[in-house]
Amino acid sequence: MSGLCGDILAAYAGDPADGPARRTVNLMAHLLGVFARELVFQYLPFGGIHFAGSAARGILGSAARDLFLSGLEVPGRFSEQIAGVPIRLITDDAAALTGAARYFESADRFA
Repeated sequence: MSGLCGDILAAYAGDPADGPARRTVNLMAHLLGVFARELVFQYLPFGGIHFAGSAARGILGSAARDLFLSGLEVPGRFSEQIAGVPIRLITDDAAALTGAARYFESADRFA
């Protein structure tokens, strides 16, 4: 993890009571949940929404996960649709490379 996001997540992981880091991670978790909810409304991704990367792992793998869920699961008329969309977190850093390798390994793709 590098950059400002990595520094904030590292500070939060080192001391979850750290004021600025805690507030930043909590805000990002809530906004990520709101963003996921908007994705459901706009794209109807009933096959699921997949989050990948160190920032997503840092946020969704922390105590701020509940704030993500509070941003995602707002009671209302579309709550059933949102509840029907699986949310997944990809934890393998090489997932994209593995998928690309499998795609190019299949000989019938280029026949």
